[in-house]
Amino acid sequence: MSLRPIPIATLARRALFEARRLADGTGERILELPARLLHRGADGLDWSVHPHGQRAANPVGPAAGPHTQLAQNLVAGWLAGCRIFEWKTVQVRDDLCIPRPCIDMATVGFNVEWSQELRLHQSAAEYVKGALLMAMLHASGDLELPADASDVVFDASVGYDLAGVRSDKLRGFFATMADCRPVADALRSELPAEFGALRDVPLPRALSRSVTVSTFHGCPPGDIEAIANFLLRDVGVAVTLKLNPTLLGQRRVLELLHDQLGYTELRVPDDAFDADPGWAEIDDLVGRLRHVAAGVGLGFGVKLCNTLVVENHREFFAPDQTRMYLSGPPLHVLAMELVAKARSAWGGDLPLSFSGGLDRKNLADAVALGLVPVTVCSDLLQPGGYGRVHGYLSDLGARMRSVDAAHLDTFALKAYGNAEQALDAASLGSPLAVQTLRRTLDTGGDLRAVVGSHEAMARWVQAAYVCNAEHYAAHAARDPRYAAPRNRKPPRKLDRPLQLLDCTNCDKCLAVCPNTALFAYEAPAGCKQIAVYADACNDCGNCEVFCPDHGAPNRDKPRVYADLAAYEAAAPRDGVWIAPGGGEARMRLHGRSVTLPDPDAADLRLLAAGLWRREPDTYLSADLGPGAAP
Repeated sequence: MSLRPIPIATLARRALFEARRLADGTGERILELPARLLHRGADGLDWSVHPHGQRAANPVGPAAGPHTQLAQNLVAGWLAGCRIFEWKTVQVRDDLCIPRPCIDMATVGFNVEWSQELRLHQSAAEYVKGALLMAMLHASGDLELPADASDVVFDASVGYDLAGVRSDKLRGFFATMADCRPVADALRSELPAEFGALRDVPLPRALSRSVTVSTFHGCPPGDIEAIANFLLRDVGVAVTLKLNPTLLGQRRVLELLHDQLGYTELRVPDDAFDADPGWAEIDDLVGRLRHVAAGVGLGFGVKLCNTLVVENHREFFAPDQTRMYLSGPPLHVLAMELVAKARSAWGGDLPLSFSGGLDRKNLADAVALGLVPVTVCSDLLQPGGYGRVHGYLSDLGARMRSVDAAHLDTFALKAYGNAEQALDAASLGSPLAVQTLRRTLDTGGDLRAVVGSHEAMARWVQAAYVCNAEHYAAHAARDPRYAAPRNRKPPRKLDRPLQLLDCTNCDKCLAVCPNTALFAYEAPAGCKQIAVYADACNDCGNCEVFCPDHGAPNRDKPRVYADLAAYEAAAPRDGVWIAPGGGEARMRLHGRSVTLPDPDAADLRLLAAGLWRREPDTYLSADLGPGAAP
């Protein structure tokens, strides 16, 4: 297991230092997010949503995956504007060996990463740590954050079978989510006095009051229902059921994937459909669980959808990985077909959340379908990384203004011109009342005020969700930007190798790393170098995909360790370890190691990456200074 959580004091020092530099004008970024892409607010629009009764300032967030596993990931997403976080799926088997590399974004999106890479107690601590760091940054006052920046919802994600979810390990995880104070207090105790009152910023006792159940890997229908019942009745949390694209049935999946979109090279194993429940089973199950949830006074909804299992026909992953999981543009079409089917069958009042090929151009469309939250993964792995959230929110605002919608419900009514059709379906009262609403649609005005009743407005908007879903799913299936010809070109590569201290210096690797493990530091003569914070790097391979040079930044750039055990365990891999405070350093290069008793560590904020400011052979020469040990 290569990931090692970064101590909260280290993360807090870096984040608060960079926040202060932004405030005084000497800095340009925080956690590798450029200052110009920090979220500053909705500029007069109301994007607020209330999933399962919890308020979030907007419906956008990262999907359960590489962007929601570590504390720094959560903070970076929050700074960019995400307000609903679906934590990476955890399960009782927390000692899995995830293959490397595990993410291939060269064309559409494939991965072999489907579970947490930390122990359960570590995952829980990372989630609390992320929330505490957000609160500290907000309280510092150094960032120009919107007033509703603290309106954040955290959603836990669990899998993949009943025995695991009911295990003592998972019960302990749920207990921490219900009362995070013991973990938060332990984290506060790690913060030295220099942080002052920021150590004591309050956190809600219950950090997460909802759980998304992943039905990946052929989870039996009986287990699915039993897991949801256990969470609703015993744990006492709202439940969202995350379903698989195989729910469309084999014939329809292949029609869309091969005939409509042209991805004929993608083969979906027959057993993927045999193992997963069919639509009739899920339809009955959803009806029963809605009844159970209503009986215990908790929320219930459905998430669409998981990635699609396909045969591994590429050479990026290890040869023993015979299957991989599809995301990105083709999944968007499959997922939206499911949304339309779900809206038609279950109505606009059933909470639906979404993940599947979202990007800047289609996120507003998903919002118009009443999907909450709308979560993103593949697009955040593209160049720009977390900074791409700025574009999502900017375009959402522009779409809303283009139809004169100040709230998300009026946007749903106006986005596709389906308000009148929805009005007929919503049965809002007398013909005179309906006529008044039609006139208001034509002339403009506050639809909420004209409707008057919150319940009536909700019925109208929910009817619009159904109409919009049918409209958009049909449009997406015909849109050439989701088809294979538009998604076959890999990122451009230059005819030059990536070297330890030389590269194109495009900075793409800094942003595409979901863990913010790659960073840049100043070198002599106005130059810049890139290094890897090894403890946060899980060798996912995403930086290799987008690096224009031939090589992999995670392998070829200097690796800096904060944990001595991790440094020693990584041998014979090159790297440098810096002692806390910078009083000692150890370096390993080309299989040879040296100890530097008093390194010239000019930038402790980034773990003294300045050790690499000289040519590496300098450290392996005889002139290492007093006390140096080869």
